[in-house]
Amino acid sequence: MTGNLFRTTLLIFLLTASVTLTGQAQEDALLSPFDPSLGLAMPLRQGDEQVLVTQKFLLNHNVIISAGDQLRVIFPRPEVIDRDVRMKNSRKNLENTFSRQPSKIGNPNEEQTQSAIYRAALDRATKTVWKHELFTRGYLDRMELTNNILVFQHPGAEQLTVDLLSFPQDLFLGETDGQIVVLAVRKGSQSQQLGIGAGATLTAMSGQPFAGLEDFRDRYFDEKQHLIKQNQPLTMTFILKGETAPRDITYKLPRSLSGNLLMMDLPKPNAGPQHPPEKDSSPKNDRLPE
Repeated sequence: MTGNLFRTTLLIFLLTASVTLTGQAQEDALLSPFDPSLGLAMPLRQGDEQVLVTQKFLLNHNVIISAGDQLRVIFPRPEVIDRDVRMKNSRKNLENTFSRQPSKIGNPNEEQTQSAIYRAALDRATKTVWKHELFTRGYLDRMELTNNILVFQHPGAEQLTVDLLSFPQDLFLGETDGQIVVLAVRKGSQSQQLGIGAGATLTAMSGQPFAGLEDFRDRYFDEKQHLIKQNQPLTMTFILKGETAPRDITYKLPRSLSGNLLMMDLPKPNAGPQHPPEKDSSPKNDRLPE
């Protein structure tokens, strides 16, 4: 009798916990700035005590994550005021004090602080490895896009990919069978207002077809930079979900002043590992002024 009561109590507890978790997940998805939420859209699966990527996708303007890569951890971007960043800065200041190298002209601390933030990010990237897919998806739903660093590792590789999420035109892009597909779109963005949603296929830019996600990455930055200099809009071609005919979608771009770009200092494609950018008041990498 006691055994049956225990089993019944345990079953009720598990059912209650399941309903609570499901309700929390639904609430997180509704509050997410993306449609669908990143927790739902990120192509992940549960591996052997690890979280694995199931589909190639664009992490930011320059970095592509491949199927089979491991998502190791997500953590808040180090700030200048963080203890470990201040310690690294202090250590470097001490080294510079006893160095025979001449002092730099201008602001000698800017590059040093950037380096300290990057080294702090690398330290944090190697300390923890997440093992559970559901926990990872929940964090993706709740996190602030511009203030979190994602860490990936390719199978058999020692080097880690440590970088921020940054979606071109507020589109989370992946690749399926050689085609570029929209996995999610930021709510209220220009892309969503133009009718683009998850499931759309991106086929061309400025009339030139794409050969895949790498082709998009290699062309997007230079094309957008050129168009902004010329005060011209950006045109990309989509096949929307449920449709068969392609549509040319025209994006308004920020205008240039005297030939100077009103863009972020995005690194050039294929420039190697990217440092997390120093926090300032300039436009962030994840969103361009519309």
